[in-house]
Amino acid sequence: MNMPNLSSPLPYANDLAASPAASVLHVRIAVKELGIAPAHLIWSCASVEPTSFADAPDWVGVLRFGGRPVPVIDLRVRYGLPAASPGPLSRTLILNVDDHWIGVVVDEVFGLIELRCDDLRPFPGRDVVDETEFITGLCQRVRDDVPHTVILVDIARLIGSDALARIAAFTASSEPGLVPV
Repeated sequence: MNMPNLSSPLPYANDLAASPAASVLHVRIAVKELGIAPAHLIWSCASVEPTSFADAPDWVGVLRFGGRPVPVIDLRVRYGLPAASPGPLSRTLILNVDDHWIGVVVDEVFGLIELRCDDLRPFPGRDVVDETEFITGLCQRVRDDVPHTVILVDIARLIGSDALARIAAFTASSEPGLVPV
């Protein structure tokens, strides 16, 4: 079977006929369900409160993972949603985004879902250049007998290149005493 190269974020979303099938990591943040290319995933663990550090935005903390400091982004706060305490389903995903290890907090991980070309739909607001530029497509999934729209995202764009640069600078100057994962 001709599988897409998932080392680049969701290449099939821009050209729905590019390949017969692909997988995405299906997660939830607040009421939004997202699909992230699984090639970005390094590790998933129960969410813990990251350490905050001086001059970092309120949506960035840091954990120690694999002996190195890893910035953790609270995507809820980053995008103007109310912060939430980690719950029993919350996970911190350690991702490789543009050769940076980044943690993102999600409210729930549903697992990997396989998408076929006929599952995918283009994002209808594609000609609108604003905060939706990270959306690469949509798909419909049925869970618990209820249809759900999964928003396929380019995780690097979701985090934002400006944020990646700021986070790299903060992490480089972070202090010891971080919460280990």
